[in-house]
Amino acid sequence: MAAAHRTEISPIVVKQAVITHIESNSGDGYLPDTLRRGSRPITGEGKGFRGRKALRHHEAVVDWLRLAGYNWRTLGQGGKKTLMDPVAIAIGPLKIYWYGLLIAIGALAGAYIASLEASRRGEDPDHVWNGLIVCLILGLIGARLYHVFSSPPPGMGLGWDYYRQHPEDIFAFWKGGFRGLGIYGAVGGGLLGVFLYTRWKGLSFLKWADIGVIGLPLGQSIGRWGNFFNQELYGYPTDLPWGIYIDPAHRLPGLERFERFHPTFLYESLWNAGIFLVLLWVSRRFEDRLLPGDLLLSYGILYPVGRFLVEFQRPDAWKVAGIPTAQIIAVAVALVCAAILAYRHRPGRQLAE
Repeated sequence: MAAAHRTEISPIVVKQAVITHIESNSGDGYLPDTLRRGSRPITGEGKGFRGRKALRHHEAVVDWLRLAGYNWRTLGQGGKKTLMDPVAIAIGPLKIYWYGLLIAIGALAGAYIASLEASRRGEDPDHVWNGLIVCLILGLIGARLYHVFSSPPPGMGLGWDYYRQHPEDIFAFWKGGFRGLGIYGAVGGGLLGVFLYTRWKGLSFLKWADIGVIGLPLGQSIGRWGNFFNQELYGYPTDLPWGIYIDPAHRLPGLERFERFHPTFLYESLWNAGIFLVLLWVSRRFEDRLLPGDLLLSYGILYPVGRFLVEFQRPDAWKVAGIPTAQIIAVAVALVCAAILAYRHRPGRQLAE
């Protein structure tokens, strides 16, 4: 019966309660008496509460706000609160999540950079947009498969132990606002898409991989902000000024008593933005010395190095023999790419025309 009553909350009433709570800026568990169910205030008499009672009532408010499509999120200092909704656009039953929206924006931004690079090299930029569809589809499949076959620690996310018992959920990547995608799988699937498209069109795979890889880290940098709205990909507790608040419902097991955490997604986003600038600079500064595929190999070194470091701030990391799997992949990929790059530019080797 309680659930039935809760669904009767008027969104207008909830909105007014949220506005009142923000304006009060109490931050101490006080609940405004404008939050009502029908004609009865949820707080009983609309008075402030302290201690455990305050926490209990505050959690109730958070639950009711989620029912209306909202979510509390503490940002900055001083306990000020604002609203953070993982849903960017809602039209009736249709919901577009920030995560999916930012992934799309990132993909388009990366493709735009690639089209500019293609034009600069005298190539047809239409190949970028035509091949983008293939790369997105295969990248999405690869990202999903990487997640499905992962094995995160118990209570810290879904993995193969879950999906082998619920195979119908393997393809339901849209659940939870595009949660359940792995970047290594996305990159691998995207590269496969480039390979298939270039073979189909009779183009050079390495040349077009270089063209596309410049914008790839820019797209990753933008897409990582989807983790911010989903309250995921955060690190260990911290008191640093840039620590982010994670609400209790999204805190990992064992970290429930902490409030502020390292913004791991931000670290990777900044690293990816740096890779984009480096690749952009290298593609122009050393253009006469680069071989087809050199930019792809450079990315294969730079991104894994950053990912290796970021994994130290991943309490939910999937591990093999006590080592984060992403770090194992990062070391292997970086070493292979570095070895190939060094061999191609070994002393005495004449550069290809």
